[in-house]
Amino acid sequence: MSFINMKSGVGKTTSVVEIATILATEHDKKVLVIDLDPQTNATLSFITLDKWEQLKDSATIADVLGMNRGASSRDDDFDIRDAIIENVGGIKNLHLIPSHLELTFLDLDLVSVPARENQN
Repeated sequence: MSFINMKSGVGKTTSVVEIATILATEHDKKVLVIDLDPQTNATLSFITLDKWEQLKDSATIADVLGMNRGASSRDDDFDIRDAIIENVGGIKNLHLIPSHLELTFLDLDLVSVPARENQN
């Protein structure tokens, strides 16, 4: 399930947080929230700012996308599971790949990549 809209303020983050929580708590579904928003609001809805600050040295969605200088998905030894925070917020079956402010620059990085729309 994806929540996508280019317009801000339409309730994407609120919808994701609420529906993910309801699916995990009331319907016992396994849910993985992948926060692709550089504003990190969904991430900060599930974890504290202090916890998020600590993640700067561990895997986030920026690592999954190969944007960080440390271990990334471009490395053979990278495991996407390293980016997943399990049972986030103490909620069983609710997992999160947190966002990173580095996503703010993703569009600028992609502009300089030749034939970027044809790459996997």
